[in-house]
Amino acid sequence: MRKKTICFFSGDITRDGGTERAAIRLVNMLHKRISDCRFIFLSLTEQMPAPTFIIEPGIRRFYLNDEWVDAGPKYLTFIPKLHRFLIERHVDLIVDIDIVLDSLSVPAAKGLDTKVISWEHFDFSYECTVAYRRVILKFCTKKADAVVTLSKTGARRMRRYLDRKQGVVAIPNPMPKERTDPMRPRKEELLTVGHLTGIKGTDLLPEVAERILKEHEDWKWIVIGEGDLKEEVLAGLEKKGLSKQVVLTGHQERIDPWYESAAIYVSLSRSEGLPMTLLEAKAHGLPIVGFSAGGVSEVVRDKENALLYPVGDVDGIASGLKDLMDNEKKRLALAKNSLLDTERYSKERILKTWLRLFRKVLL
Repeated sequence: MRKKTICFFSGDITRDGGTERAAIRLVNMLHKRISDCRFIFLSLTEQMPAPTFIIEPGIRRFYLNDEWVDAGPKYLTFIPKLHRFLIERHVDLIVDIDIVLDSLSVPAAKGLDTKVISWEHFDFSYECTVAYRRVILKFCTKKADAVVTLSKTGARRMRRYLDRKQGVVAIPNPMPKERTDPMRPRKEELLTVGHLTGIKGTDLLPEVAERILKEHEDWKWIVIGEGDLKEEVLAGLEKKGLSKQVVLTGHQERIDPWYESAAIYVSLSRSEGLPMTLLEAKAHGLPIVGFSAGGVSEVVRDKENALLYPVGDVDGIASGLKDLMDNEKKRLALAKNSLLDTERYSKERILKTWLRLFRKVLL
C-alpha cells in the first residue's frame, strides 16, 4: 500500500522566523512518529543554502521558483507549477504554513484528490487589517478542507468570519521541554527574541529602553533576531546613548543559553497568533513582561507568571519592567509559576490533535 504524502507548504522554509521554526519542529515530530506517511516541505523559493533550523534526515525539500516573489498578481503564475507538483509527487494533503498560500493551493488542488489544510500563524485581527489577506480568507481559505489556528480565540473569530461551523480547529504549537530551574541565579539581563519589524514592536525598543535602562546601568537588554528595522533601532539607541546596554546580536544558531542566563523576557509584539518565544521563555522559567496581543493571554497569566499591558502601553511596560528589575523577590514569584498550563502545549497532546485532523481530512 502506498504511503500517504503530506506536504507542508511554506513561502521559504529556510528562513529564521518563528513560523518556520514551529513548522519544522512539528514535521520533525510527525516524521519520527508516523511510519505510514511521507512528509515533505515545499517552498515558493529557498533564499538560503540550507534551512536555519534542523530538518530530520528523510524529510525532503522542494521549491517552485529560483527567486522570491511578493504576494500579488505574479503569484498566479505559481498555480500551474503547484498543480503539476501535486500530481508528480502524489501529494495527498498539502498544509499551507500561511493563509496567503491558500490562494495557490486551493485552486491548484482543484480537480485532484489532494486535500488542503490552511494553517494560520498570525493574530486574526492582523489578518483582517491587510486587504489582500481578507480577500484570501473569503475566497480561498473558506474553501480549504480544514483550517488550523494557533489559539482558541483565533478559531472562534475564524469561524465567525468564514461563516463556517465545521473544520476550524485550534492547535497550539508544542512547548519545548522544560530545561531551566526558575530559581537558578540569573544575570541582570532582559531578553527579546524575534524579527525586528513593526508588527513585533521593535520600533518601540529605544523608547522603552531609555525609560528603564538609564536608571539601571548594570542591566543589559539582549535582542536576538534580524529585520527591516535593525538600522533604525541601532541609530535610535546610539542617539539615546544606550548602545552598550542594548545588544542586538543578530541571528543566533543556539538561543537556549540566552534564555538560561536572562532574568526577564520582554515582548513588545503588537500582534501574535500564539507566540513560540513565550512558550520558550516559560520553558526556561522566565517571568514575562509584554503586551496582551492576540493569543498571548492564552499562553501566560497576568499577575501570576507575567505582567501584561494593552498593546501600545509603553508606560505600563516600562513601569512593570522597573518593578521587576528592582525586586528580585517579585521576579522569582512570577518565575515559580512559569510552567502553569503547560499541559495544553505538551508534544503528545498536540501530535494526537494533528493526527486526528489528518485522519478526518484524508478519509
